[in-house]
Amino acid sequence: MDGPRYRALLIGNWQFPEEPALQDLNGPCNDVEALARLFSHPVIGLIAPEDVTTLCQQTSFEINSALEDFFTSATRNEVLIVYYSGHGVTTDGDGSLLLCARDTRLDRKLATTVRASLINDLIQGSAVPIVIIVLDCCFAGSFKDGDASAHFAGRGRYVLSATRSRDRAPDATHSAGLSRFTLHVVQGLGGAAALPGQDHVTIHDLYQYTLRKMRAEGPVRPLKRFDGDGDDPLIAKVGQILVTVPAPPARGWDLNRLKDVLTSFEAAIPRLEVEPGSRRRVEKGIRRLGGVSDAEATLAVADLPGGPGILFTDRAMYWMDRDRHTTLAIHHREFGGRTFALIAAASTHIDLGDGVARLVGSAAPAVVKLLTSVGRLGYDDAR
Repeated sequence: MDGPRYRALLIGNWQFPEEPALQDLNGPCNDVEALARLFSHPVIGLIAPEDVTTLCQQTSFEINSALEDFFTSATRNEVLIVYYSGHGVTTDGDGSLLLCARDTRLDRKLATTVRASLINDLIQGSAVPIVIIVLDCCFAGSFKDGDASAHFAGRGRYVLSATRSRDRAPDATHSAGLSRFTLHVVQGLGGAAALPGQDHVTIHDLYQYTLRKMRAEGPVRPLKRFDGDGDDPLIAKVGQILVTVPAPPARGWDLNRLKDVLTSFEAAIPRLEVEPGSRRRVEKGIRRLGGVSDAEATLAVADLPGGPGILFTDRAMYWMDRDRHTTLAIHHREFGGRTFALIAAASTHIDLGDGVARLVGSAAPAVVKLLTSVGRLGYDDAR
């Protein structure tokens, strides 16, 4: 891998059995899993799989120990990424951020949490020139309140957080979903944050994308604190990927819950190839419904073992499933609009193991039914 070596430590805590006042969360487990797949993805990832470490449901001692190992082993030719999803609380005195762990107790906050000051000390004592910190928790903005230099002296410190100080970060709406901020991070890393003509996504690109998305949804805003000199560090390569998830039910789901499920990563391929004859027929049928581009129409018919293929764009989403007769159903939903289904008989789906899925032998698709979509964009109670 050219350039610096990237390493990531991804931390998620969603249950806090020692403290009844901290409610269980839906998102952190899914958040960590989705980012682990993205950071090490063969198309867009900058990190080797062995350099992505996940810590889920660990105690404060275990997390603090892992952080110390992570930073003390760093070299000058590395970029380190630290991610946390879970509850955040603040100290009673100066309001500094504390990250909650499995053993956190609010009457023993300093002894049972991960202190922002510890992370700052570890960064300043390490040899690594660039550190990226992504926080999806309430009060995440407190991580760098006040004088930025007092927290992260020197260059190369990049913090991206879900909220401004004292805001609360919304959790996922259900057990299979992603937290709202991380959902936008996942979409941005997957290509939505890429600028035209660029071959990488920078941390600044990612911030701008999450800001646009969250600004459109409500008052909560992400916060950035970048202390680096020169170019912003890269966070992902630009590529188009396709994910598979359990097939969404046709009725009875809030639109936002459906969007969350579609972005819960279970598998991905870098690109799709369709036999020329079938591609033309499929694209023609999909354009009758949504007027989508050729590239979107091509991606909409992918399939992988274990789940239907999903294409999730800013304007619409496409997913597919098959019945026991190997009939291929390609569904298209425009956000806030209607749901259509296309049917195409597919004789063979081939996964060649080289990251390319090929559809062979498709009949002409036809519109078979029209369903009504309901629901508004909304999130569960803030954490």
